[in-house]
Amino acid sequence: MVWEARLDPLLKPTPQATREQRLKFITAKYVERAYVEPLSSTLSRYATADETLLTAIKKNEMQQVIYSLVLKANPNVVDKSRGTHSVSSSPHGRRSGISLSSHSTSPPR
Repeated sequence: MVWEARLDPLLKPTPQATREQRLKFITAKYVERAYVEPLSSTLSRYATADETLLTAIKKNEMQQVIYSLVLKANPNVVDKSRGTHSVSSSPHGRRSGISLSSHSTSPPR
């Protein structure tokens, strides 16, 4: 799991944890991103989260898209080789990137 890649299981709150303990854990996990594996050559061949995002979109690799966004990639990054944003329309009216919305027009698999 991307959000808990470096999490020591003993640090995860139990059902008996107090509200303060849960809040501290949630803040560390989602705001500070304390348990996310940093960008590395084993997880990405690219130097930045933005480069990882653009490549993952081009290759339709959803796990890498999620990973790069967790690493704070800019979802509006401009692809300098194409002069387009990461998610933009093609001349034929089709999307030329991965839609990050929760709505889908394709049937479930």
